[in-house]
Order: sequence, then C-alpha cells, then structure tokens
Amino acid sequence: MHFRPSKPPSGVPASPHTHTARGKIGRVNVKQTVKKLSYRWNHLSLNKRVIISGIFVFLAGYGLLFGFAKQVTFAYTGQDCTPQLTLLPSLMKQSDGAIFKAQAADVFTVAGFPLASLKTCFAPVDPPKPGNTVVAVSPFGSWFMAKKFSIQVGDPPSAKVSDFVGKTLPVTRPIEIALSGHDEVFEYKLKIGESRRL
Repeated sequence: MHFRPSKPPSGVPASPHTHTARGKIGRVNVKQTVKKLSYRWNHLSLNKRVIISGIFVFLAGYGLLFGFAKQVTFAYTGQDCTPQLTLLPSLMKQSDGAIFKAQAADVFTVAGFPLASLKTCFAPVDPPKPGNTVVAVSPFGSWFMAKKFSIQVGDPPSAKVSDFVGKTLPVTRPIEIALSGHDEVFEYKLKIGESRRL
C-alpha cells in the first residue's frame, strides 16, 4: 500500500518550511555551479586563462566605451564641444546625411600626423530642429567601434520685440533687437510692411 502526501486545501497558504527548503536548494545549486566553474578555471592552462581574461576585458571595455551614447547639449554657439579622447582622429568618419558634422579638436600631432584628440565638436550642417539627434563616429565610417553622441537641441533664441512692437520708431537711428540668448547659427531678418531688411 502506498501513501501520497496530501495537498493543503485551497485557500490555505503553504507551510513556510516549504519556501525555506526551496531557498536552500537554490543556494546550494548556485554554490555548486560556482565551485564547478572555479574548478574548471583552476585546471585551465595559463595561455587559455590569459586569452579568456583578455576577451572579457575587451568586451567589457568595448561595452563601456561604445555601448552608450554620450550626452551633448547644443547651445547655438555655432560649434559645441564635449571632452572625448579619440585615437587617430583622421580615420574617424560619419555617415552621410547627418544633421551635425563631428570635428576633432585639441589634436596632438607628431610630424604633422594627428595621433589623438581630446575634444569632439559638432557644427550644424542644416538648421537644427528642437529634439534629440544621434550622431555616430567610427573608423572609416563602419559599424565597428562606433562612438555615439546624443545631441539635445533646445528651442532657438527668440527676438525680444516687446520694446518696439506697436510703437513709433525713428528712421534716423538704427534699430537694435536683442535676442533671448547667444546665436551663431541663424540669421535674422526684419520685415516692415512689404520691405525686408537683414
């Protein structure tokens, strides 16, 4: 005659001893896995250890350097820069059609050959629009070792026209219109009736 353990009635919580036992089994499995990996690692040859360690360091470094886009805030100064160490900057290219052109700055050269740069600057190719734009720079423009920059573009400066709108302006003096911020990107034109002045 065989006896089977009866299940607890529905609505009755399981015994806390059951959860404790499962937790202990899980910890034991983890410990056993760690011991097995440690045993295999200790029995590897020195050359294999060096190769595996090198691959791990390379992948970790690659992920940290190229896995995340660096944040850059565009401030309408005409050319905004961010600190970024780049080796052999003359080999760095970007894909066609980008809104911003990346340029190396603070370049170290030896015999006229650029070895490294400490900054990457961005100049707009076309008038930028508010929003977020991702620019990628890589050796020869390939996908490998592509460094991404996330450029955040805010609203452009606006003209402060409250001082003269609806008022009589003398034609014998130049009109100076202040902007809400510095702007080296856009040109502003003043339109009076059907005439327009730069």
